[in-house]
Amino acid sequence: MTAPVLLAGGYGVVGAQVARLLRDRHPELPLLLGGRTPANGEALARELGDARAVALDLTGPGDPLAALDVLPAAVVSTVNDLDDRLLDAASARGVPLVDVTRWTSLVHRSLARCAADPPRAPA
Repeated sequence: MTAPVLLAGGYGVVGAQVARLLRDRHPELPLLLGGRTPANGEALARELGDARAVALDLTGPGDPLAALDVLPAAVVSTVNDLDDRLLDAASARGVPLVDVTRWTSLVHRSLARCAADPPRAPA
């Protein structure tokens, strides 16, 4: 079984578009649509097929990936993760991460963070 790709914010405006693009180009790829209210992502998960909505909260305490029942193959962040919690959690597990929402000052801060503590996977 192929490990899923986790889309943080996967059923929001940007996340839903990224999910549809991934589905169009990779119909066999399992997707996890992460967000604070998974019930809001269930319709999109059904539309996409081989997808499910999962709880993912980047604002709460602790590791945002800890509650997942499967280790994602990669994480695509489509939400602002101002404290780099997703970057830290993915890096600690050796999971590649792509963040499509970063603005320049946050990119610089994250690069400095990665320079001080290099990620164990592409970020």
